[in-house]
Order: sequence, then C-alpha cells, then structure tokens
Amino acid sequence: MNSLSSLKMLPTYVRTTPDGTEKGDFLALDLGGSRFEVLRVRVSEDGRQMIQTERQMYPLTEKMKQSHATELFKYVAECLGDFMTKHEIKGKRFPLGFTFSFPCRQTKLDEAYLISWDKDFDVKGTEGENVIGLLRKAIEEQQDYNVDVLALVNDTVGTMMSGGFDDPYCEVGVIVGTGTNACYMEELSHIEAVSDSEGRMCINTEWGAFGDDGTLEIFRTEFDQELDANSPKPGKQLFEKMISALYLGEIIRLIMVRLVKNSILFQGKFSEILLRQRSITIKEVAAIMKYAKSLHKMVRHLAPECDVRFILVDTGTGKGAAMVTAVAHRIVHQRKYQNKTLAPLKLSQEQLMKVMHQMRNEMQQGLSRDTHSTASLKMLPTFIRKFPDGTENGKFLALDLGGTNFRVLLLVVHSGPRRATQIFQKNYPIPLEIMQGTGEEGILVSWTKGFKATDVEGQDVVTLLKDAVKRHGELNLEIVVLLNDTVGTMMNCAYENSNCEIGLIVGTGSNACYMEEMKNIEIVEGDEGRMCINIEWGAFGDNGCLDDIRTTFDKLVDINSLNPGRQRYEKMISGMYLGEIVRNVLINFTRRGLLFRGLISHVLKTVGIFETKFISEIESDRLALLQVRAILQHLGLDSTCDDSIIVKEVC
Repeated sequence: MNSLSSLKMLPTYVRTTPDGTEKGDFLALDLGGSRFEVLRVRVSEDGRQMIQTERQMYPLTEKMKQSHATELFKYVAECLGDFMTKHEIKGKRFPLGFTFSFPCRQTKLDEAYLISWDKDFDVKGTEGENVIGLLRKAIEEQQDYNVDVLALVNDTVGTMMSGGFDDPYCEVGVIVGTGTNACYMEELSHIEAVSDSEGRMCINTEWGAFGDDGTLEIFRTEFDQELDANSPKPGKQLFEKMISALYLGEIIRLIMVRLVKNSILFQGKFSEILLRQRSITIKEVAAIMKYAKSLHKMVRHLAPECDVRFILVDTGTGKGAAMVTAVAHRIVHQRKYQNKTLAPLKLSQEQLMKVMHQMRNEMQQGLSRDTHSTASLKMLPTFIRKFPDGTENGKFLALDLGGTNFRVLLLVVHSGPRRATQIFQKNYPIPLEIMQGTGEEGILVSWTKGFKATDVEGQDVVTLLKDAVKRHGELNLEIVVLLNDTVGTMMNCAYENSNCEIGLIVGTGSNACYMEEMKNIEIVEGDEGRMCINIEWGAFGDNGCLDDIRTTFDKLVDINSLNPGRQRYEKMISGMYLGEIVRNVLINFTRRGLLFRGLISHVLKTVGIFETKFISEIESDRLALLQVRAILQHLGLDSTCDDSIIVKEVC
C-alpha cells in the first residue's frame, strides 16, 4: 500500500517527545535547504526551564550542493571540527544529532538511507546510501575529535521536538520554508511498516510529494504547471512547489508577468528584474502579506473541532536534533536502569532449576521424621487416601474459609451412569476485626493471606468448629473431614478426571498438594498405599534458602506485611502480594524520573491500591495500550504513552 501512495509516511524511530527530565551537553548538525549549521545545546538539570545554545553557520555553495558524497560529508566533518576547536571542546566526547532535511528511509534512529534529493540538491553517490554511515566515516577520517552520532532526524521532526521542549503537548511539526513538510506522533498499531505494535512513533509524512500521483491536478493552475516545467525535477514535489517559500515568490512573479502582458499592471511595462526567474523571494512576499497569520486562520478553518495551538520555533531545527539526541540519551540511560532493576525479577533457567532442587530438598526434609520440625515445607499429611470413584451420592454441606470471603455450600451428588453434581452456595464477607481478632470463630490450621486471629494456631480447629456449632444450638451437623483448599481443588478436579493427582492454587495465596507414596511419609505410620500431602509451600524460603533470588521489592512487601519473615514464597508469587510488588517498582521508577514525570502521586503511595487483577488486564492488553491507560486513569495516575509501555513491561 505504501508504494502506491504519494505520501511515503516514513517511520522516523523517534518514539517519544521531551518529558522535561532531559539534561546534558549535546552537539547538533543541521543540513537543510539553504544553510549548514553546527550547534552546541546544553540542557540544564531543570529540564524545560533552561536551555543554552551556541551556534555557527557555515556557507553551503551551489557547487557543494551538486558535488559528490565524499566531498559533502568531508566538508561537514571539517566544519564540525572547526566548531569544536573554536569552542575548545575537542577533549570531550559528545552525543550528536544530525538534522538531514531530505527524504530518507529509516530503519533505526541512527540508520537512514537517502531516497532522493530535493531543494536543488543533487549530490552524487548518496541516493540509497546510509547517510549516518557516510557521516561517521567522514568524522573518523578527521582523526581529531570524538562524537557519538546517536540520531538522524528530518528538519520537520527537529521542529516538532524543539517545540516539544517548550510545550509537552506539541506532537505535530510543520515546516513551510524553503521546502515544506509535516510530521506527527502516530500509534504504532497503525504503522504496518514497523513490526512493533505498542507505543507511538513520529511519522515523517514527506507531504511535499503530495499530488505527484495526479490527485492535485484539478487544483493546479497554469502558473503551477509552468513553474514545475521549468524546475530541476518536473513532476516531483508538486505540493511543495505550490506552497513552499522556494517557489511562492516565483508563482507570484509568473502571475505578475501575465498581468503586465495584459496591461493590467504597471501600464503594461516590464522591468528587467520582473522578467528574471526567481527575482521575487519569500522575503518580499512576507513583507507584503502576513503569511503566518493566514496559515493559522486556514488550519483553524479546516479543523474547527480541534483545539490547535501554534508554537513558533525560531531557533532552527538544530535545537530539535539536539533534543532528539537528548531524548535518545535519556532513554538509553533509563533503559539501562530499568533493565538492571527488573533483571532480578526475571529468573534464568539455571536459577529456576536451582529453586526446583531446593524445593525438592525441602520437601524431602518435610517428609522425614528427623528433619520435619525444622523444614520450611511442612509436608502435612491430609489423611485423604482415595479419590472419588463415581459411586458417591447424597447431600453434603461444605464450609470454605480461604481468602477474603467465607462460603457455605450445599453439594448434591448423583451417582450412576449419568453422574452429576448440583451446587448451591452463599458468600459471606469476613470483616477485618474477625480476620485479625480473637480465635473463637476462626477455622484454619495456620494463618496466611492477611489472617491473624489470636488463640488459634496450634489448636485443634475441628474441635473449635464443633464447639462453635454447639454454642449456636440450632445446627445438627456431623463434621467428617477437614481439608486444605488446595486439596479441595485436587479432589474437585479428580471427580472430573481420575488422572488428576496434583492440586495447585495461585490465587490470594499459593499452595500445592499431591499424592505421595506412604513409604516416603515417615511422619505417618504405615507403608501401604498413598496419601495426599499438603505441601504448604507458601512458607518455602522462610529458612533463608531463597534469599539469593529475593529482590528489594520482595523484601519491602515482606517487611510491611502482617507476618514479616513468614510465607516468603507466597509473597513472591501470589495474587495478594504481586500488585504490591508492582506498586513498589513503579514508585522506584517514578523517583528515578522514569514514570509520571517524576511525580509520586498520593494514589501511588497508597498501600494495596494496585490490585493483582490489574496485572492480568495490563499484561493481556492487545488494544494499543488503551487498557493500560484506562487502568492508570482509573487509579488517578496521569500517564503518557511512554508511561504505559513501562508499566506494561513491569507487569
């Protein structure tokens, strides 16, 4: 589709605009239609609040515009060296950005292949070549100074980035000068030429070529056609020839010549200057009419529903190249910190194998009579020895006390060839004062998941339940079994599939159970048959065996929990704690200026505000980050597209 369009819509690989945290000392080169400029741009610690620019113009002759690539880029490198000598900065290594105001096919921020020259340039040996490669080669041949060429940008992109430094809402760049062009920030999901689909990228429209396919023929006047016929490249850059400064003066001259011929102007008398091509420049046109004001009025007329604000970039596009370089420099350093911070949260295959061996060792210790009391994995016998076999029949009550709710269930089981179950249930929320109060109504073996009721641990919970039922006085219940929720999960699945012999929960808490050979369970008498073992693996690592993989964020969550030092593995992987781990990472990134413009909101400081369900929703977002933005907005966090990308990576 792109090859058929007169608008090439070139990806620039500029993915973000300045956010105010850029700082440093940068060099920029600006090679455009009528000038070549070298700049030094210093961005203060205060980001947007201060920028200092030193610049020097160098002549660019017509001969140089028609020369060879070797000559042109040698001249550019020599001018850069001259500038660094005059400013006594050759001893320092500088990041450098290159504004190159001609159509290029970019494949990276620092790799761009020239498509064609315009604006009266026709340098041999450059079309189809990597412009950054030509520049780097010329600089290396100088052997006199060191720079890191980080970015190539079109002058229009430089204009947008320069405006973005002054106003964070600037996301469109327009140039109507020697040539004309526009760029804007586009959703990556709309850019088929780039494989990524998340985030945004600046698109260089190269709209100077608009109409080269004939779409503007009904608007082109005879004066436009005459100007085009006498230009160096007839039929090319037709839109540019209709509106840009390089050609407007000539169009006006052609109109005036026609009017004089028809004796409508100057009594039909020509001057020598009027008959000379390009004798009227944009300078004379601008002196006669308020061009900028007319442009603003036209844009607002064409897009009345848009709130358009214009920012005049009067310091040249070299500042924009420096800002692209500053942004690239910032992103490189932020990415390094981001990768370094997140790396401990991503376990390697070797680390995973080590954890597996450690868990297996702890399981064996938990099953052994000699080491059971000191093992972090208690490997609790459940005394469940058999699975459902399909002959079960009747009505049964079940009480389920797990995370934040208490459920009462009535289970109706039908046996036979068409065995089936019916479940009737009701949920009861558990008030915090019950979860953390006295143990008269508590019914758990050991407390996790935020429970901390006193006088329960170490007690016979079945007896406690029986006593509570007895005190109620109206219930006639026979309590036949106590089981862990993980065991219940396994038994429920085993009713559907007889091959199921492992139960696993990663929810509010985390645990696993499995069927173990009795001969391996030393803490229970007997060697025949099998029994379900409740691992209680949430406590894995409580003895310090996981300390080498616990991150700063894991430790923060543990310290601020109700039971510091306990259930460490559960706090690393379960739903109750993952959101809090993410929140602590986001706070860390915000303090470093990577997120939310470095501003830690009251919302982000709120413990538990980042629910685990948000992680799932963000991780599965396939809507060009719209889901991420919606969640962050719901949390009251004013986020940019870049913030959303980082938050998704953290999740």
